Parts: sequence; C-alpha cells; structure tokens
Amino acid sequence: MKHTFTLAALLFAATLAQAQTATVAPSPLVMDATCDLIRGSTIIARNIANNPDAIAAAMRADTLARGVDSNYRCRAETTGTTTFSAAPPPPPPPPPTGSAIYLSDCQTGAAAGCVPGNNANAGTEAAPKRDLAGISVNALPAGATVLFKRGGAWNVAIRLDNPNATSAAPITFADYGTGPLPLLRTPSGTTFSFGSYGTSVPDGGYTFRNLKLDGLGTGQWGAFVQGSTRDVTFDGIEATGFDIGIHSQQVAGSPNLRLTVKNSWLHHNREHGMLGAGVGFVFENNRVEDNNPSGGGFEHGTYFGSDALISSGRIVGNTYLRNSAPNGTCDGGNMTLHGMWDGLLIEGNVIEQSGAALTCYGISVTAAYGSAEFFRNTVIRGNTIANVGACGLCISAAPGVLVEGNKVFNTRPTYNIGVQIPAIQPGAGDAADGGAVIRDNLICHSAPAAGSSAVQAPSAGSVTGNTYRTGADATTGPCAR
Repeated sequence: MKHTFTLAALLFAATLAQAQTATVAPSPLVMDATCDLIRGSTIIARNIANNPDAIAAAMRADTLARGVDSNYRCRAETTGTTTFSAAPPPPPPPPPTGSAIYLSDCQTGAAAGCVPGNNANAGTEAAPKRDLAGISVNALPAGATVLFKRGGAWNVAIRLDNPNATSAAPITFADYGTGPLPLLRTPSGTTFSFGSYGTSVPDGGYTFRNLKLDGLGTGQWGAFVQGSTRDVTFDGIEATGFDIGIHSQQVAGSPNLRLTVKNSWLHHNREHGMLGAGVGFVFENNRVEDNNPSGGGFEHGTYFGSDALISSGRIVGNTYLRNSAPNGTCDGGNMTLHGMWDGLLIEGNVIEQSGAALTCYGISVTAAYGSAEFFRNTVIRGNTIANVGACGLCISAAPGVLVEGNKVFNTRPTYNIGVQIPAIQPGAGDAADGGAVIRDNLICHSAPAAGSSAVQAPSAGSVTGNTYRTGADATTGPCAR
C-alpha cells in the first residue's frame, strides 16, 4: 500500500533568503529505500533515496528553481510496517545585535569642508574611520550598518558575500550627516557586486540608501546582482557614469528574489539605466534620465528581462526623460521588457521625449528573443507617454493583457499608434496574443501622419471607452497638459 505524509515548507526553508535545510527524521520503524517527492499533484522527483538528506536536497532544488516556498509530500511503497515523518527544526536563534561603522573620507569630488576620519579611530560618529581598510564587510554581523559621511568621497569596489546577512537583518550601507550624498567613485569595475553566476547558494539581504555611485564615465556597473541573491534594496541611490547603472542577472535554478529599486536616480549611463530583473521585482518612484546617449535599439533607459521566469513584477511611478536620444531625437528604447513574466504591473509611469524616430518605443512589452517568451497576467494602467515613435504602448506575446486608463500624446506630425498589439510579431514558442482588454485610454495626436490611430489590436477581446482626439482637439479638454 501507499503511505503519504506532509512536509511543510517551514521544514525546508523558513524563507528562501535563509534557504534552511529541512529536518526530516525517520520513525524507529524501517523505511522503504525510495519515495516520490510530490508538490500539490505534481511529482517533482521519482525514486529518490528515502532519507533525510536526499529529501531535503530535492525540496531545496525545486524551491530554488521556482523561487517560492511550497508544501511537499513524500510517497513511499510500504508493507505497512514502515512510516516516515518530519520533525520540525528548532527555532532559529535571534540575530546578533547589529553594529554601526562611521566613515569619513575626502577623496576627489568631496565637498568643501570635508574632514577625513582616521582608521585608528573607533568608527563612531564622533570618531569616524576613514575607510574600510582592515574591515571585512563579509564578516560583519547581521544587521550591521556602514555609514558614509555626506559630503565625503571614497574610491569603492566591494564584492559582497556575507553569510550573516539575512532578509530580516540586512547589512546596510547608508549615509549620515548633512550635505551632498556620499560619493562612491568606481572608475573601473563595479561598485557593489553580489553572488556568482548560476549558483544556488543564497546571499542577502543588503540595503543601500542615499549614496551616489559614480563610474566617472569609465566604470562598468554601479551594482551587479546575480546568483540567488535575496532581498537587495536600493533606496535613494544615484547611479551615473557607468555602462549600466544597476545590473541584475539570473538564470533558471538561480533566481534573484525580491530585488527592489526605489526613489533612485539612474542617469547618464552609457548603455542602460538598469538591465535585468528578478522574482518579486519592484522598480518604483525612480527617475531614469539621459541613459544610452548614443542611441540605438539594443540599449534602453531600462531593459527589464531575464533568461529565467520572472514572477511578480511591479514597475510603478517612475519618470523617464531623454533616454536613447542622441542630438535630442530618441531612436531606441525607453522602458523595454522581454522574456517570461507572470504577474506584471506597469502603472503610473511617465515617459517623455521631444523628438523620436519610429524605433523609439514608449513602453515596450514585447517578444524579441530567439527563445520562448510570454507576458501573462499583465496590467498596463495609468501611464503617460509623450512624443515617442511608432507606438506608445507596444505589446506582444501578452494574452489577456489589460491596458486601461493610459494617456498617449504626440505633438509632432509623425506616425504613432497609441496601443499596438502585436507591436513585434511573436515567434515560434512565444505566447499568442488574444483576448486583450483595452479600455478607457486617451490618445491625443496633434498632427497625425497617415496610418496613425488610437488602437491597433486585431486579436483583442474588448476595445471600449477609448478616446481619440486629433488636431486642435488634441491640445484642449482632456488632452490639455
């Protein structure tokens, strides 16, 4: 007969950030040699060794690959004299009390009146150290804080891999005092880097608050998040002068979880303000300006995508100005998304150009890879887009997408479609468009070129309540700006 028992997610991992191993204890009775590991009604692994280490390893692999905790069962053939049970792990000890290290240095770019600290000091606010020489940031306790004096300047390139950091008690890099943001200069390489390519060993959390990361026109990346990094937050960061302001890379089996970028200013980076994303990604209330100044269709203001599934993405309340616009004419991307997404909200963003070629897309949620792509459970709502190229809202491979309450303006005598599905024809393996709901959008074209229209979406399920105004009507009433 079959014997089935339940393994709660807490027995495997209290959180993905901790990736704690399940504690699986056999009964005193003799166990079968193998069992089948089951999540819901899905068999994850057949005939795995029926012992604590093998079961815990299989659960870890499945949870890391999917990016979420789950409940599991292990089903074994049994003669009736065998049982198998899971013993809850002991509660984790409370994290150690965090410590604070105060720094003050006056490298090139420091504000007038900057006073350097001394590495012989205690590292308090009254007696700051100068820099992190002699301090291993990867040995700091959970909850530790490294504080940079406002008005100061440092040369920084730090690789983070601190096993003490947790989601509940992250290592924090932030500011203190008054004056300009602390200036972290990185003329070569990357200011903050995390993880290793393809690793399944989790790392995080880390918080970065109120710092200026400056590549000085030659640095590679302001931050590089990769390899199962958890709970990294950039809040109030300025990233400028790099190839890429913030770069997040994940692959199947090695997801970045809960990456947040908010209240930050990504500007004058040579390629992208940001490249990449992660599971549970948040990009909120940021300014994205003057990135990809040489233009072209391969770099963008932001390019959100990944080789792995991205579930739960939130891109809300951001402002995009003058990206991909050499000589004032945009010819590349502003907000571009490719890849596999499930659960995506794009809301309340503003994208504006003064001039644009047709290749300057506004919000581009499109299939463009050689591999399969889709955008499932996607909502694009309440965004404002002005003076872009071929389309304001450019969408493909997004079955059932909801597009509502957006405003698209074009004051130039050029071709533009407010909402276009598909903007790029889906390829083999991509999700087919169909069933889109397009409602209550406002499209204002002052002098539309031939072929311009409010909506072009032949596969849509519903197109209702949209307003299209042209000529003088495109600058008055609801179209007044």
